[in-house]
Amino acid sequence: MWYGVETAFIDGNCLDSYCLFQDGDTSPVGHCYSEDEYPVNICEKHFNDRIKIHVDWFESEELAHQFCEGKITYRHTFEKWKGRQWFVKREILEIDPGKGILPYQGIQKIQELKEKPWWVR
Repeated sequence: MWYGVETAFIDGNCLDSYCLFQDGDTSPVGHCYSEDEYPVNICEKHFNDRIKIHVDWFESEELAHQFCEGKITYRHTFEKWKGRQWFVKREILEIDPGKGILPYQGIQKIQELKEKPWWVR
């Protein structure tokens, strides 16, 4: 099961971040039941992109709370070939502004491939 966190930004500044679920609750509210893939994080944009609302998913209540409190973030690594992307891995990272690892927003790392990968038919 995955646990959702919603974070709102205004002009790039974090307004608020909160968990979409109640601790210990197993109802579908704020949860995503996915066994073989990670749920897709989303970002809604409003008012000419001045307001952004992110929904990020985490593997446990503990990780969701740590993200919500600005203690951790994540990095998704993708391989890319001719416009197609393939998810490779997910890493949980501690916040470190000195390394450019900031709270409340995940990081995407895209590796451009020079040769056709196995996952393209």
